[in-house]
Amino acid sequence: MKTLVLVACLLAVVYAANEKVTRFHENVATCSQELNKPPAGPEIDEEGKYILEKGLADFDNLISDEAKRNQAKDTVRKCYETLEYKGPKEANTEQTMKGVQCALPTVALIDKP
Repeated sequence: MKTLVLVACLLAVVYAANEKVTRFHENVATCSQELNKPPAGPEIDEEGKYILEKGLADFDNLISDEAKRNQAKDTVRKCYETLEYKGPKEANTEQTMKGVQCALPTVALIDKP
């Protein structure tokens, strides 16, 4: 379930305008409620920028092993440092998508159900 929630968040960032993905995200939220797991919050602000601290906080619920959790957070921080946020929302969203692609290997560190 934890992996599913993270993947749903990543997909929401990359395909935010896609109706099927929006429906999928809603289904994940419903599943989260039924399983009594905290839903993932929005890690993207209204300008299309990734909110680093919110994203890093998600790993506290997704990875129980401290070494793996720190590795995932370090990876995301390094990816975040490469992003160049400036200009309109569309440009920021493109930068955020690059950051998500950079951080995808962290999915392998998430606890298995």
